[in-house]
Amino acid sequence: MASVCVAYLLWLIGGGFGLHHLYLRRWKQAFVWWCLPGGYFGAGWLRDMWRIPEYVADYNREAEHVRRLKEQMKQVEIPPWKMARWMGMLVVGNMFGVLPGMAIPNKDDLGVDLSFLRPVLNPLGAAIGVWLVGNIGRWKGSIKGPL
Repeated sequence: MASVCVAYLLWLIGGGFGLHHLYLRRWKQAFVWWCLPGGYFGAGWLRDMWRIPEYVADYNREAEHVRRLKEQMKQVEIPPWKMARWMGMLVVGNMFGVLPGMAIPNKDDLGVDLSFLRPVLNPLGAAIGVWLVGNIGRWKGSIKGPL
């Protein structure tokens, strides 16, 4: 069982790099925290200050939390719209969309023009970023929507 005290301690000493998310086995969220330290340079880290009890309840599968979550999932097929998730999708999708294009070497570097890959890799990277943020937590979705 996870402890709220341990989660807060890890949040305090290594939260900028997702240490508390690793402790709670929130792998996707920890990965986002690695890519953008602190979930967009500290914004997510501050938001986690009041979300940690919910994360711990989810990890421990506490009966009241699970009941509330199941009830919420029965009411709607898709996750409810939340500003934080939307902003996360926007930021991470943008970052993942820009990086593949930047990773393609110039024609002068290799002697081969690989710029034709940008129109494919940039939107694919953006779709993966949107999907990644959209699938943090218990809600699961297909990659088809972002593509």
